[in-house]
Amino acid sequence: MNNEKKKKSCLMKCSSFIDKNGALVGSVLCPNLISIITSQKDFFEEYTIYLLPYTIHCLFWFWFWICVCVIFTIICTFKLYNNTKDINKRNAELEDKIKKLKDENEAINILKCDFQKLHRDYVDMMLININESFNLTATERISLYCEKSGTFNILGRYSKNPKFNNINRQKFLQNKGALSQAWEQGSFSDFNCPNFIIKKNSKNKKYYNYQFNKYGYKEVQTKNRTMKSSCYIGKAITKNNKNIGVILYESENKDILPKINDDVISTIDKKNDLLVNLIESGLKYYNIIIPIESGKIESEVMNRLGDSNEQTT
Repeated sequence: MNNEKKKKSCLMKCSSFIDKNGALVGSVLCPNLISIITSQKDFFEEYTIYLLPYTIHCLFWFWFWICVCVIFTIICTFKLYNNTKDINKRNAELEDKIKKLKDENEAINILKCDFQKLHRDYVDMMLININESFNLTATERISLYCEKSGTFNILGRYSKNPKFNNINRQKFLQNKGALSQAWEQGSFSDFNCPNFIIKKNSKNKKYYNYQFNKYGYKEVQTKNRTMKSSCYIGKAITKNNKNIGVILYESENKDILPKINDDVISTIDKKNDLLVNLIESGLKYYNIIIPIESGKIESEVMNRLGDSNEQTT
């Protein structure tokens, strides 16, 4: 047992002087050298009588170089064997690390989703508290947006109607709709849009024409909306006289928002600091609460498809 260990340690010491490429060349070259040397054996046997004075000398070097090649071949092979073991070991370690990274990434994604929900719930709760005195119905909704890189990003939404409360899209263009009007004008109200008539044979041409002429939305875009709003109140949220976001009220009922327009604007002005904090927290944790992939929809895909699905809100 000890002899085997000594032999193995001896081989390891010898192989340590040979790098990977040398071992590879040696393991291929030495067997070829052995075959070349042994091919000259017939020469020695045939002319042994004539070359008797030199026979012993020649045979010595003949077997000497064979032994050298054999030993060198064994060392190179042992080196390659050890290299292979090291590579397999490293591959196993890398696979373990990759698995751990995947598990950690999955855990991070779960935490991100939890944080997104907590932040949105917090914003929704603040919107409810701000507007509890307005007695809004299931035909209204309120949405809060922050502005970043030329797009509006929704931070939270509140409606008593679960269908209107859902957020189907995260990002919105800055140059269309009531959002754009509120952003540019600072304060915006529109109660002149015709009501959307929910009837099987109703074509709602007046509604679609108004949305196109006023806000630039094509009929196919307006049809994709979950909420067919006819009344809007929008207000830009400012910090140091600079717009950082927009709060938008929408309604399908013409009897609600026109009556509370002044109160809504006044309340937003009073709660501006709170809304600024909500928007700034959204911008601070933007990369967590706003999915990265959704940013490509507005700037790339929608332009190529003619904004056909842009207003699925």
